[in-house]
Amino acid sequence: MMVCAFSKLTICTPIPNQTTKIVVKALLDDVISKHGIPNEIVSDRGSNYTSEIFAQINKILGISNLLTTSYNHKANGQVERLVKVITDSLNAYCSDAQDLWSDFLQPIVFAYNTSINDTTGYSPFFVAYGRHPITWSDIVHQLPSRFTFATESFADQLTAALQTTIIDVGNQIARKTATYKSGYDYQNKVYTKDISTGDLVLLRDDTNRPKFTHQWKGPFVVTSVSRPNATIANLIGRTSSQTVHMNRLKIYSPRSTSANVSTPNQTNNISSNSETSEDEEPNLRRSRRFQLKRQAFSLSPPSSSQEN
Repeated sequence: MMVCAFSKLTICTPIPNQTTKIVVKALLDDVISKHGIPNEIVSDRGSNYTSEIFAQINKILGISNLLTTSYNHKANGQVERLVKVITDSLNAYCSDAQDLWSDFLQPIVFAYNTSINDTTGYSPFFVAYGRHPITWSDIVHQLPSRFTFATESFADQLTAALQTTIIDVGNQIARKTATYKSGYDYQNKVYTKDISTGDLVLLRDDTNRPKFTHQWKGPFVVTSVSRPNATIANLIGRTSSQTVHMNRLKIYSPRSTSANVSTPNQTNNISSNSETSEDEEPNLRRSRRFQLKRQAFSLSPPSSSQEN
């Protein structure tokens, strides 16, 4: 699936697999050969988009390939949203003939491209081509032709219509983007996270990890911040840096983290004379009681044999 970020025109190509060669061929045949070379391509970090072949194609054509942060589907939200829309539509039409989904794909995509987009206020088809298509409903209901331009003035009127539409769509996208951004930042508290360069942080593990393993990995050191993203690296040597979204980070607290992984022996070795604040004492008492209970359950049962 490929989506124009401005017009929202959607292009879907059924492919047997997602190898780099297949993806590149779909890009060349269905996008570049029909609509021209894009300035930028935003994609996830799949191996087909990070491969040497894809990088060489982008270099030859002068395309800038922007990669989203790992495990953050919202970074390319409009594509992820359209995947759900198209998938739900295919489920509705192909529930009884799932092997024929590719036969229904293009009519569904056409229906989306000719529907009014909530962000732009126009259909993707109109923004891309400057006119409305003749659809099946026009034929059935014998509606008057939507093509009202005179032949001799077609180019001038089409150019004027596209210029007006492009300006209006640009303004609409700017307003909607500001609204969506404000709502997202408020809900996710992205810009209120006090994370700076040099901080120690933990990274939430969003991989398919075993159920009872730790959710947070680290600590890592923050090497740079470009909100809403941050670049982190290993503490030793600061190698293996990666850029992640801040919603996967939290400040590393050595005291709380060590308490979570402490052993019973470590807990019993806490000196009664150690200095603790009033807020810490109840937590320490609860921790000691918990460790004592664990020790009680771990005691071996008495032997069944008795001495005479």
